Amino acid sequence: MGKRINLSRRLCGLAVAVAVGMGALCAAPVMAVASTNEVTPYHNNDCAFHFDFSFFQTTAADSLENKHNSTSTYVCINSITVPKANLYVDGGPSGATSLVNCMGGSNATVRSSMATGQYCIRNLVYERFGQSGIARCQLTGWSNGETGYVEGVWSPDSLRSYTPLNGYCNPNIW
Repeated sequence: MGKRINLSRRLCGLAVAVAVGMGALCAAPVMAVASTNEVTPYHNNDCAFHFDFSFFQTTAADSLENKHNSTSTYVCINSITVPKANLYVDGGPSGATSLVNCMGGSNATVRSSMATGQYCIRNLVYERFGQSGIARCQLTGWSNGETGYVEGVWSPDSLRSYTPLNGYCNPNIW
């Protein structure tokens, strides 16, 4: 009888050793997987724009983009021939298609005589419409009958401080 108990203990010990070796008795790591509805990526690429102005075409606009924070809008002007134009950042709540001017009364003026390069446009899009964590915005341009164009790239949020086109840049919160 003692041999049977000893054999049973050995078989039980062997079964436990095999189970541990195969990981059956070890805690499996827990992985959190977010659904695509829960994760909204930050805007991490610049959008190209080209605003053509003429006596008959005085307003131009670019695509609607998501804005994730209160930093200034980034604009890199690659080429400009219009003598004078104003750039605006319009905004609205997340999912909006109809936007309003969110410049806070200060124009971002560009001129053909200015240097190309990186600039920022202070705006209040996120402060007015970002309660849900995301707001919608759009870069628009207006010229009072001047002929020419302004083109470059823009992003709703900025990573650094750049030369301001309208006063100062909103603080960098990254």
